[in-house]
Amino acid sequence: YPALDASDDEEYIFKPRGKRCIDEAWNPKARVGPLLPKTNRPAREGVKKTSVEKGLEAAAAKRAKIT
Repeated sequence: YPALDASDDEEYIFKPRGKRCIDEAWNPKARVGPLLPKTNRPAREGVKKTSVEKGLEAAAAKRAKIT
């Protein structure tokens, strides 16, 4: 905004700026950068929890008794 004491002879000239780049709609599937192909990685060893394994075995035994 121009100052209030400015006269009409000293009007502020508004120069609109163009868009610097084209705005695009947001896309959640857009790739951020060049992605490398996935390599075969070894499975993690020793990460199975014994409590989960025991729970699965108990559920399988319970299901076997029902059917």
